[in-house]
Amino acid sequence: MSNFKHILVVDDDEIARETICNSLEDSGYVIDQACNGAEAKEKLLGEDYAVVICDIRMPEMDGITLLRKIKKNKDVPFIFVTGYPGDATEEEILEELKPFGFLVKPFDHKSLRLLVDNAAKHYEFTQRRKKLLREMEEEGNKRIQKYINTLKYIT
Repeated sequence: MSNFKHILVVDDDEIARETICNSLEDSGYVIDQACNGAEAKEKLLGEDYAVVICDIRMPEMDGITLLRKIKKNKDVPFIFVTGYPGDATEEEILEELKPFGFLVKPFDHKSLRLLVDNAAKHYEFTQRRKKLLREMEEEGNKRIQKYINTLKYIT
């Protein structure tokens, strides 16, 4: 099972990235950083993260493109941060990608911690649900196989 306290912070602005990390350091999270979408994609494909906090506008690969690419392989809550308030209202982002949340820079650090805590809990519950469903399916398959084997002897 993955670590429910492992988060990735993605922002091309080093000061913004460090500010986010400093806001969360006392919350018990293991924090990795990436300075652009391409670096974040590599990290996301190699590690399991409970939450991704990601700037929208970045060089090389923006946050929206990153989320589109990652959604094909992983189900991890994305929290977008942006210095452009209009980004948070784009219907395309909300309807198609369904990020866990948005924060507009500058943001309240308590709001950041609350949103990250909720996203991490959501991820944990989602992972536990998937595990339980797999276990139920395996148990059901075992029972079906047992019945099939029993029917072979009856006929």
